[in-house]
Amino acid sequence: MIQRLISFLIILVFFNGCATLQPPKGIDQIILDAKYYTSEKGAALAKKYHENLVNLVSLIRQKYSHSELEFIDAPNDKNALGMCFGYQKDDIDKNPILTIWVWSSTQYNTLQTNFGTRASTNFLRYYRPLLNLALSDERMFSDPNITGYNINLQWLAKDFVSDKYFGGKIERIFIYSSKENCNEFISNKITNEAFLKNAKVSGMQGDVELGLIELDLKSGL
Repeated sequence: MIQRLISFLIILVFFNGCATLQPPKGIDQIILDAKYYTSEKGAALAKKYHENLVNLVSLIRQKYSHSELEFIDAPNDKNALGMCFGYQKDDIDKNPILTIWVWSSTQYNTLQTNFGTRASTNFLRYYRPLLNLALSDERMFSDPNITGYNINLQWLAKDFVSDKYFGGKIERIFIYSSKENCNEFISNKITNEAFLKNAKVSGMQGDVELGLIELDLKSGL
């Protein structure tokens, strides 16, 4: 009986440990090194703006504590920030964009919220401030080779009854928009809705791709 109890506690600690706060990532773990790019244009931009990207990481960390928002690796690139492809995966040399991957520590109860509410909440809470920081770098913004911005927000959704100690599902929204649309948005020239109309927003629940989605911002928490 005691041995089984000890085994259960070890398993419990292991699963809870997955959600515990990890040490902050180092710069080399966040910014994709130029040597890993498959595009010459992407690599050139990564080299040219390395210090600018380092500064952007610093600005984001000044605004958000590590316990609230952390950089998370992109699935393919294994880094959280860099020059990525445009909306079509084969057009990096035509449309390189600045891409940021972040993880929100907020956990959502699936018994009380739906995916649309959770996605809208994260957009309202994090997207504009992050975009504002990204566009604050005039040197990168004025470069015609950088055509847009892509911010990927990720969080955990779980049934607070059946998933109290185990499980839960990682959810994501990917928000891509042109430089012009982003600039009008943070300059308060257009509304959230007008911005989203000209942006591309896609979602994922676990491993299930939801494709392009529309955010109902009125449902945000």
